[in-house]
Amino acid sequence: MASPALQAEPPAVWPRWLPFSLLPIFLAILSRPAVDALFDFNFVKYLYMFAIFFGVLLARVGMSMAAPDPGRAEDERRALMVLAMTLVYFWYLIVLTLSRSGSLQDIFKLISPFLFFGLMLLVTGRWLIVAAAAASVMIIVVNACLLPTGFGWTTWGDAHTFKGFYFFKTDLAYALCFAVLTVAFAQRYRFTALVAVLAIAAAAQVVLSNSRLNYLSFALVIAFIALKGGFRASTIIRTSILGTGVAGAFWILYDPAKVLTFDLSDTHAFTQGRDVVWDVLIEQGLFKYGPMEWMFGGGMFADAEIYAANTSGGLVHNAHNEFLHLLITQGIAGFLIYLTLWVSVLRAARPRSAPRWTRGTSEMAVIIFLLQSVTTTVALFAQKTWPLAIALLLVRTSALADRTISASVGDCGAHSIQNR
Repeated sequence: MASPALQAEPPAVWPRWLPFSLLPIFLAILSRPAVDALFDFNFVKYLYMFAIFFGVLLARVGMSMAAPDPGRAEDERRALMVLAMTLVYFWYLIVLTLSRSGSLQDIFKLISPFLFFGLMLLVTGRWLIVAAAAASVMIIVVNACLLPTGFGWTTWGDAHTFKGFYFFKTDLAYALCFAVLTVAFAQRYRFTALVAVLAIAAAAQVVLSNSRLNYLSFALVIAFIALKGGFRASTIIRTSILGTGVAGAFWILYDPAKVLTFDLSDTHAFTQGRDVVWDVLIEQGLFKYGPMEWMFGGGMFADAEIYAANTSGGLVHNAHNEFLHLLITQGIAGFLIYLTLWVSVLRAARPRSAPRWTRGTSEMAVIIFLLQSVTTTVALFAQKTWPLAIALLLVRTSALADRTISASVGDCGAHSIQNR
């Protein structure tokens, strides 16, 4: 007796990877570029964090009604561990604020990436890859559309600089590095036409942003994507040499007065005054610290206070270096807690258990973050810390997505056997 023909399932109107209970958190991740654009408005940040909390709560309710997933037990344990360590860090910062200096707003900024990662790890899934990639495409495309307009351009020193809808030029360039990495990740590092076009659009914006350290970060991202996409190292090197030549020609044809140079003969101009900030904070700060300050720091405003007290005009500048900032403000204890939190986040992402094609993504994301930390205080800015948290979540999500797809394939196989 002939077996009945298997009937194809009708196309779903609503994607299976996005249950209705996940829609709020999906939209929250999708709207992240808008939150970056509204950086000046503090209430937007708090509303966004509330949206994350609400989205995670609703997603957990939806997950509780679905079939239990034993593979998530370890993720939940690690998420709770990250959240518990975040609570320890929170109380350390509270004591530091009460005994020295600080504010609840700064405390919220410092702990926000860890809260975000811990909460998202409880509900992450294939939907996160889609939402993060779509948000990254918006970052690249919307800012590219601003290039021909007057909006998003500013004068930085003597240079005509593009910052897009971000507050600082470094924010734009840094976001573009992660955006291209995220889109390529969503494409499983296949060098598709979409990845190529978006990378070219992002490259133009990074160059025009005059964020010179991010030139290196962006070049490393492109080289990493090319290697993952199957390009040979020799091909990448030859292409890099050609690209450098083209960039040099562009640099000459484009008004050199509008760009920041790499002239190392003038350290002050090259570092845009950061050398003075670093000298003051090291000589008047760390060198004059006693054992208690070395251990627990001088308070969350210590870097700005030390610089203002030891320079004419009372100018206020933060450390412009993440490692110096943490040591001066939070001491060795705070620095170690902060570092331990990021290590726990990295371990919770479990890159070793992720599919082979994701390997190196966590390391690349950390490199971008560390390079930015050399000339910028990153801990106090969600535009700097959250992209790293999202990149690590994507690595973990890839393992969950692949497991779900494998399970679905297995179920389909079993179903077809039963119908024979």
